Amino acid sequence: MRYILIVFLIFTLESSFGQTLPGLFFGGSNNDRGTSICTTHEDGYLLVGSTRSYGAGSDDVYIIKIDPDFNLIWKKTLGWEHSDLIRSVIKVNDGFLLCGEIWDFGMAGYDVSLLKISKDGDLIWKKFYGSHSVERGMKVVQAEDSSLVLLGYSRFFDNKGDIFIIKTDKNGDEIWQNNFDFGYDDYGFDLSLDEDNNIVVVGSKQGYYKDIHDTFKIHDADYFILKIDDEGNEILRKTFGGTGHDFGSAILLQEDQIIYVGSSQSGSNGSFDMDINIIEDDTIIVSTEKYGGAEYEYGRSIVSNSENEYFVLGSTKSFGTNNSTDVYLLKFDKYNSLLWQSTFGGPGIDYGAHLVATTEGGCAVICESNSYEDGSFNFLFIKINSNGEIEDLIENVDSNYMKNMAAIHPNPISNTGQLAIANSDIEYIIEFYNLTGIKMEELLLTPPMLSVSVSNLKPGAYVYRVFSKENRAKVYTGTLIVN
Repeated sequence: MRYILIVFLIFTLESSFGQTLPGLFFGGSNNDRGTSICTTHEDGYLLVGSTRSYGAGSDDVYIIKIDPDFNLIWKKTLGWEHSDLIRSVIKVNDGFLLCGEIWDFGMAGYDVSLLKISKDGDLIWKKFYGSHSVERGMKVVQAEDSSLVLLGYSRFFDNKGDIFIIKTDKNGDEIWQNNFDFGYDDYGFDLSLDEDNNIVVVGSKQGYYKDIHDTFKIHDADYFILKIDDEGNEILRKTFGGTGHDFGSAILLQEDQIIYVGSSQSGSNGSFDMDINIIEDDTIIVSTEKYGGAEYEYGRSIVSNSENEYFVLGSTKSFGTNNSTDVYLLKFDKYNSLLWQSTFGGPGIDYGAHLVATTEGGCAVICESNSYEDGSFNFLFIKINSNGEIEDLIENVDSNYMKNMAAIHPNPISNTGQLAIANSDIEYIIEFYNLTGIKMEELLLTPPMLSVSVSNLKPGAYVYRVFSKENRAKVYTGTLIVN
């Protein structure tokens, strides 16, 4: 029997037994990091990333295939003597394409790599694009004519680092390549194709990338949007940002809008906030919203479904479990209105990496997590339904898991409600924050009723944090709608 663990809007779950999240962990005794996910031809999921627990080198490509019922079909490694990294995977007619960088082939050092594997995970071919300098592969997409566009990073054209775009045929044979720069160390992190087959890239001008180097202290980083035609010629470029660091991570082309996601210090509530911006006519920002609290939030990935609803994935420390970092997920309707937001995490660090939409109105997420009992980083796969509830993928979950919850009833609430929690015999503190992370109210809740008054709160949505008066080690979070 499968259980459903209910997560109403933001809801962090805790547990005392070994596996603290009802998802699937994959990995060994060393660090194994999930980076990308796609659906399979059989409606299952393919998870990719890097492994140090298995394989032939310091980092190898780690590929896991699971069926629609979340059973493991196979897991394989691809790799050679030195580090082999994959950041993007897509499904094609007869298999999958994986984009990243590999050291042992091509020119000297890392090159942008494109690997094709069969549906069974066997390597069909490998292609490399680069120079005697350093190249990194960030993303691969397929056009309607089956040609491929790869997004990369290169230090060959400019030692500071440039955006590197390669177009190939369906077999990975190069058609053209071009580089683009903004005068600093520039990184493209995501790209998409519009209906005219133009290439739209989002990234950071004078940004930094954790496995390359840090230069962002020289000049504050800004977002950029770059549009390129099908022949590799630049059509337009636009930078956005404030006085702090602004990093662009993911892009979605939705009807006549460009939605880009990133992380911003400019006007943030804490260190960084998740930043979601909507652009019309290529250059005009019509909406900008930040989500975060006193700590940091990062935006990482965005995807839409058939209803033009979309999900934004990242990480949060402001709303995390036990002051740790958790997965942060938001869902918006086709009118760009927030439907709900959720956090998911265990006792360790849980980073949201990439996601795909499901046909049921939810999404499936791959994460980097060290919340498993061995303490190393593992792949974590979780599935979320259309209401922001995490689905249990593990058989025979301990019923105690359901007891580690705190919820306010009724929800939505108009005046007074009650906190439902496993131990109702002690005093609790409840804090209310608005959705920009500003603390609005703090109340002492006394047993046995644990009554909650919202008479001082204006109508709207609030994040709440609950902890015992004597011990703040265990914190429950949730979201309350005040009418």
